[in-house]
Amino acid sequence: MLGFLVGVGGGLLEIGVARDRRVVVRKSCLKSLALVPWASSVGEASLTRSRVTAAPRPHEVQDREAITFSAQPPFAGAGPKRVLVWFHEDLRVDDNEALASAAKRASVLGGALLPAFVVEDKCSDLVKQAASTLKAELQGLGSDLVSRSGSVADALVELFNTSKMDAIYYNHAVTGEGIQLERKVLGKLRELGIEAEGFWSNTLFRPDAFEKVRPTEVFKAVFDGSVAAPQERPTSLPRLPEGIDAGLSVVTNRTNQASIARKLMGEFNKSSEALHLSPSGDFAFRVKPYLDAGILSPKILFHHIVREVGGPRGYTVHELGWRSYSCLALHSCSTPTKVAV
Repeated sequence: MLGFLVGVGGGLLEIGVARDRRVVVRKSCLKSLALVPWASSVGEASLTRSRVTAAPRPHEVQDREAITFSAQPPFAGAGPKRVLVWFHEDLRVDDNEALASAAKRASVLGGALLPAFVVEDKCSDLVKQAASTLKAELQGLGSDLVSRSGSVADALVELFNTSKMDAIYYNHAVTGEGIQLERKVLGKLRELGIEAEGFWSNTLFRPDAFEKVRPTEVFKAVFDGSVAAPQERPTSLPRLPEGIDAGLSVVTNRTNQASIARKLMGEFNKSSEALHLSPSGDFAFRVKPYLDAGILSPKILFHHIVREVGGPRGYTVHELGWRSYSCLALHSCSTPTKVAV
C-alpha cells in the first residue's frame, strides 16, 4: 500500500492508495478539497472491533476537512488522529485496547488524545475511587482524565465538539446496565454523525474468534488456554489538547483500588481453586465488583490463575468463561459492527 504527503499552500495533503486501488485523501489546512473522481466511498467494517461510521461534521469542513474512502487506513495518517477515549467499565490503564489504539492514533502530527469519564448520580464509591486511581495513573503517563457529570451521552458530545475530536474509542461493556448505557450513547452518537469504535478488552475473547458464539465453543477455548495475552500498558501518552479543563477530582477519598485489586489476586487459595471448593467461590464473588468496574482485566486475572494453578482450570476460570460468553452473546444481538449515518 502506498502513501505520500504533498505540500499545498502551506498545508499538507495526505494521499494513500490501498491494494484494492481505493484512494484515501486527508487535508489539514486547506479550505477546499477536490475529490478524486475514481475513489470509492465504500468502507469495510473491522471484524475485531465494533464500529459506528459517521457523516462529516460541520467543524471538520471548516477546520480540517478529512475524507476517508476506506475504513481500514492504508497508512498511518488516514484514520482519526484526534480521539476521545470514553472510560466506563474499563477504569484501568493495563490491558486497555481502546486506550492503546487511541494513543497510537494520537501520536502523530496534529493528533490528540482525550481520556474522559462521566460521573453519573448512581456511580458507586468503588467506581469513583477507581476513576481517581485512573486519573493519577494517566497523569503519571503524561495525560489526564477529563471528568464531567450528568448525562453520559450529552457530556461526551459536548467534549467531542468543543475539542474537535475525530472519533470516540471505548471498550464494550459487560454488565447488563453497562450494555444498556452503551446502546443509548451509541444511538445518540449515530444521530449526530459522530464516529465511534468499540474494543473487547473486558472479555477473554473477541467475537471473531468464533464462527458462532456458543457456550461449547467459548468454554473449549477457555480450557484450551486459547486466551490472548493482555494488551501492553502504555509507557507514555500524549498530553491533553490545549485549553481542556480536566474538571474536578472525581472523589476526595483517593483509595487506590487498582492496588487493592492486585492484592486480592494474590489471595485466592490455589488448592481450593483447582478443586472448585467453597473458598474459591468466595474469591470469585470478591473479585466480581473489580471486574464489573473494569479495575481488573479478565485476561490479566485469567493468566495469573493459569500461572498459579498450572493451567486453565478452577472455579474462577469457569466464571470468567461464562462472563465472556454472556457479554459476546448479548452484544451479538444488539451491537452493530457498522452503522452508516
